[in-house]
Amino acid sequence: MKASTTALRNNLARHPAVFAYPKEIGFFSSRDLYEKGLSYYSSLFEEAQRGQLIVEKSPWYATEPAAMARIERDLPSVKLAFVLRNPTDRAYSHWRHAQRKEHEAWAQPYLSLSFDECVDRALAGEESFTALLHGSYYARHLTRPLKAVGRNRMFVAYQEELDSARGGRVLRDFQIWCGLKPQPLPNTKYHASTNDVAPMSLETRARLEQHFRKPNRELVHLLGVGHMASWALEPASI
Repeated sequence: MKASTTALRNNLARHPAVFAYPKEIGFFSSRDLYEKGLSYYSSLFEEAQRGQLIVEKSPWYATEPAAMARIERDLPSVKLAFVLRNPTDRAYSHWRHAQRKEHEAWAQPYLSLSFDECVDRALAGEESFTALLHGSYYARHLTRPLKAVGRNRMFVAYQEELDSARGGRVLRDFQIWCGLKPQPLPNTKYHASTNDVAPMSLETRARLEQHFRKPNRELVHLLGVGHMASWALEPASI
């Protein structure tokens, strides 16, 4: 989702009681991988020591309905963690990511257009650009996981908080939620370089913030106001 889930995985991997797979797997969201069976999936974690918590990071699980249905069926005791960020910034990060993936098919429509132009096309409903906004409709993506595992087995963090002075506290809370003895993990942040791409215009930011007001209200309704990112709250609720 372009919300620093990689940084969270890398930080947790430093805990001695954790085995974190070093790459994105996408097992449950890929039909070809899933058809290899759970024995293949389990083989990816053969290096884990007895008693270690196994962690994998695959951002597509939240946005692919088939993935969550498979997880619910095959991993009935699983815990799910999600990192969200300001949806406007996530959309911009999606476009930036496409600029660095010029040889991949999904990125092709974005390469010759500015972010502002891509937003115009996404808001107009052009199919090739729907993913630019789709990943930021957080309530839509979290409804199925919440129903599948319940609130106690779902951890939601916010990139802005992880990048702030509170980041260490969030990591500590995350470790406790995982059932781990908290360790003083370094809060390494992940920021891709923006020197080679055009910035977002103020006009486009304002348009997107207006567009995401309704999806943000849906997120607050789903998760509750408590421990909610300020970007998701109406001004009167902050």
